[in-house]
Amino acid sequence: MTKKRYFHIQNLNGTNTIWNKGDIINITDENCNSFYNDLVTSTGAQLNGNKIDLFKYAKEQIKSTEAELLFNRDSTVLLDQYIKKSSVYRQLTEQMEENLQQYLKWIREEIFENYRQENFPRLPSRKSCLWLSELQDLEKWWTKLYPKKQKKIIEVDLLNNSKTHTGNGSLIILETLNVTEYAKLAEEYWHGKMIEDCEVETLFEGQFKVINEYTHINQI
Repeated sequence: MTKKRYFHIQNLNGTNTIWNKGDIINITDENCNSFYNDLVTSTGAQLNGNKIDLFKYAKEQIKSTEAELLFNRDSTVLLDQYIKKSSVYRQLTEQMEENLQQYLKWIREEIFENYRQENFPRLPSRKSCLWLSELQDLEKWWTKLYPKKQKKIIEVDLLNNSKTHTGNGSLIILETLNVTEYAKLAEEYWHGKMIEDCEVETLFEGQFKVINEYTHINQI
């Protein structure tokens, strides 16, 4: 039987340690991975480098605009005010979208983690795992991950007592679902439900050795 080949795509512009050929690394559940750490250490909404209460700021901008519409009937003045505030509205929209995404990710990951702990406690956690890909799925992930950053591929040999879970990454969606809907996705994910042409991802926990490095997928 042919041994499976596993790969990991490393972001070279990040803050994580860069692994090289010959390194032996141990991934445990004692520390959060960079994905989950980014969720829980997010600085929240900022304006000109200062943290703000996003909801309060949005209400103030809406109230200010309503007042201008009420007391200013001069269309030229209103147009000038709108142009001045258009950048504020754009920034506000971007901030709200970014923060909503962060909260949705956190909610989703908490629901997925709770389901794992209750039903599959021996499987690797998405909070602390290392993400791997098999060769047949690697090109898809190479294209999707870190498109504007430097990156490389490491090929790894999984050592004794390692744990893996292969799941359908297409179930890891970011939508305004309710708790029941996210729980259903979590059930399908941890049971390993697959569909045709889905994004297959492998969660890993344990020890591995870096056996090869590639600067581009075409080298494999």
